[in-house]
Amino acid sequence: MVKYNTIKELDDKKFRLYTGVKKDTFILMLKYLKEFQSKKKQSGQWQDGILTVEDKLLMTLQYYRENRSMFHIGIDFGINKQNVSKTIYWVEDILSKCKEFALPGKKQLLDDYMKYEVFVVDATESPIERPSIKSKKNTKNI
Repeated sequence: MVKYNTIKELDDKKFRLYTGVKKDTFILMLKYLKEFQSKKKQSGQWQDGILTVEDKLLMTLQYYRENRSMFHIGIDFGINKQNVSKTIYWVEDILSKCKEFALPGKKQLLDDYMKYEVFVVDATESPIERPSIKSKKNTKNI
């Protein structure tokens, strides 16, 4: 079972290779998740489960990075696939509300990164001269 305590000592390159994000980004994500969790604890709406917040984030990143099934991830973390689904949805929901992790809109992506090149291909039909049947017969005799 690979949990956060196992990989937190990896150097930056290996950490990114494993999780798909830099350590700094992981720590920033963790900060937002823990803030949300502490607010819920104060209001009495939070129940501690088997997994830490670090492991929940790691689970979500593994789901996206490795494209594994929730069943297999659940076996690794010792929970069932329904709880894996709930956890991934929880992490997605919180992080999607953070402006730091918001993706730019479609128009901005098209304006900034797309440079179009236009190629014009003339695909009109043109007649091709073909030898007549009689000329094929005459060439065989030669």
